[in-house]
Amino acid sequence: MAEGKTFETLTLPSRGECYPHKKGTVDVAYLTASDENIIFSDKLREEGRMTDVLLERKIVDKTFTASELCTGDREYILLWLRITGYGNEYHIHDFGGVATIDLSDIKFKEFNYFGDTDGYFDYLTCRRDAVKYHLLTRSEEKTFTALVADPEHRKGENESMRLIKTLLSMATVSVNGCDDREKVEMWIDTLEEGELMRYLSFFCNNNAGVDSHTSHGIELGDELFDDIKINSRLFREE
Repeated sequence: MAEGKTFETLTLPSRGECYPHKKGTVDVAYLTASDENIIFSDKLREEGRMTDVLLERKIVDKTFTASELCTGDREYILLWLRITGYGNEYHIHDFGGVATIDLSDIKFKEFNYFGDTDGYFDYLTCRRDAVKYHLLTRSEEKTFTALVADPEHRKGENESMRLIKTLLSMATVSVNGCDDREKVEMWIDTLEEGELMRYLSFFCNNNAGVDSHTSHGIELGDELFDDIKINSRLFREE
């Protein structure tokens, strides 16, 4: 950190293409000692809000809100905060030992897609249906996670297939210009399996997220801060 500088301008993995405002950079403040009140808050962790609160505090540019960041951008900011605040080393306890990982080795997929004025992306099916989809946000991920945990949601169908359809339903904005939610969900529900899997593959591979080959299996959320000890204080002035 340059002396006297309190924030850094980060270039987002999505290049801002998934947002209507198209801003591809965001100013994020460095962690300070007072931020450890958030990082080590048992209450916030139990509520699943620790990283949300931390991001809202650290994102200087209020064009962005933590809950509406796409997953890849959110993960990138959290990784930057962890590395600049506590260093590159990340310790994983496994099989009675400790493995040390260099967080700076984690890379993000190259994202070369262009969103429309609403931040939506195009996909054309083999049967020539024109689809618009968006990258999932943190709030949508929470909704999806809740549905995954709900056994009622999976009744009457192969579990993995139901979850795939749920994911794509949440991401799909419109089909052939129709944005009626009931009709969009009906379209997805009636896709034959091969077409469904092609759409899923396109959506997953063309996302502004972490390169899975470099992630070391680390979840870039609360888990990023799990190996930090309370006595590893951030000796920075506000």
